[in-house]
Amino acid sequence: MIRAPANASWAIMLADLALILFIVTASHASDDPAPSAAVTEGMSVDAIPQAIYSPSPDAPPLEQWIAEQDLGEGASVDVSIGYHPDDIDKALNEARAITTVLIETGKDPHVTLAPGTEAPRIVFSYRE
Repeated sequence: MIRAPANASWAIMLADLALILFIVTASHASDDPAPSAAVTEGMSVDAIPQAIYSPSPDAPPLEQWIAEQDLGEGASVDVSIGYHPDDIDKALNEARAITTVLIETGKDPHVTLAPGTEAPRIVFSYRE
């Protein structure tokens, strides 16, 4: 039997542990299913934000802000509005008002309503 030097045993143990970690990680990585096309289709992962507007007392009116933006062809508009479940009508009215202004200025907005307390936010972005 060939004996390894006493100070080399830690290297063998470390190699065994590394191999075990690799096998465990590889087996769990294959358990996660890939997101379906329906889920990823509506996500704007590849959007590059160019301008963000959120209404506030010191912000210009939305019409003025849109006119000040120098956006070329290909810009998309995403509107996100948070709402409280007891007051969804307020969020719908905000969405209607913002969408009307955007459509009147030639933009085609994508509107998202989500539970939460976020103020309306308008994002001009470009898709890659």
